[in-house]
Amino acid sequence: MTDVIISGANGKMGSLTRDIIEKINSFNITGLYDPNFQNSSNNYNDKKSLPDADLVIDFCSADAIFENCKYWIENYKNVIVGASGLTNKNIEELRTSISDTLLWIVPNFSIGSVLQKRWSLEAQEYFSNINIEERHHSLKQDSPSGTAYDLASDLDSSSSNQVTINTTGEINNINNIQIHSIRDDKYLAEHEVMFSNQHEKLIIEHISKDRESYEKGITLALDRYKDLSGLCIGLDLILGK
Repeated sequence: MTDVIISGANGKMGSLTRDIIEKINSFNITGLYDPNFQNSSNNYNDKKSLPDADLVIDFCSADAIFENCKYWIENYKNVIVGASGLTNKNIEELRTSISDTLLWIVPNFSIGSVLQKRWSLEAQEYFSNINIEERHHSLKQDSPSGTAYDLASDLDSSSSNQVTINTTGEINNINNIQIHSIRDDKYLAEHEVMFSNQHEKLIIEHISKDRESYEKGITLALDRYKDLSGLCIGLDLILGK
């Protein structure tokens, strides 16, 4: 039996993960953590009061994830991070703290998102300009999204030219790639990677219509996390294997 703690358990992704785990006979939820909880038999609002567990899965808010990760690494053996908010600087700092711990950062649990990244890495060879647009619901506080940040960080942007975007929303520059972030309740989670050169344009778009699109990826991660060790990034590490 694998004992699991879910952090950010009061949020929608935390609730989805709880529903998934409760259907798996070989997993047992020993603690649900969220600062907004009132302490009860299985709910905790203080990390230091959490019980032992084999695995921690974190979907907390972006402003809390870095401090959470430092605590999980120090006190637990296996950690899967589904929350946004970790910068490249944060990740490098966490790397120095890892000994025999698994810290697996998964920017997006959707299979379609993993394929979008895979194809984008292939497409970048043929285009001089790369831009990303990400669209999320209004309650998403961080900008850019973790998925967009991860995409921009891994793409080769050394020759990418900046394109002026005349529209509403927030613009960030990550790895010399512009990320345009839009927040509106008509979206759940959408990402466009736009490639262009003098002669043509290619858009690779991924749209999550509901949170059930993450269910297969979360289930795969639960099934395969024991195959990984150290600092790992991305669901693609196990996809298709």
